[in-house]
Amino acid sequence: IIDTAGTISKAAVAVLEKGAEEVYICATHPVLSGKAIERLSSDKINGIVVTNTIDVPSEKRLEKIKIISIAPILAESIKTIYEGMPMGVVFEGIQNRLAKKRK
Repeated sequence: IIDTAGTISKAAVAVLEKGAEEVYICATHPVLSGKAIERLSSDKINGIVVTNTIDVPSEKRLEKIKIISIAPILAESIKTIYEGMPMGVVFEGIQNRLAKKRK
């Protein structure tokens, strides 16, 4: 979760001080309240990936923020449960799709 982005922006500075060359942030829930957008706009943060579990209003959509949909995993989870299959099948499918995208 990224709420005010205070903790994650401090973490970005900390890893850069320890030698990181770039900082990318991933979070499930982009609350983005208070000074979050100001903090995430920092040039210390190269990119941010969040899910669409919470709507990100257009005025908070920085160029460096990528929003990915959770719809495919929800659909696959519902189908898997309905068919009485183990949830591990869902995660194997996600891993396979990610591996294909990397090639």
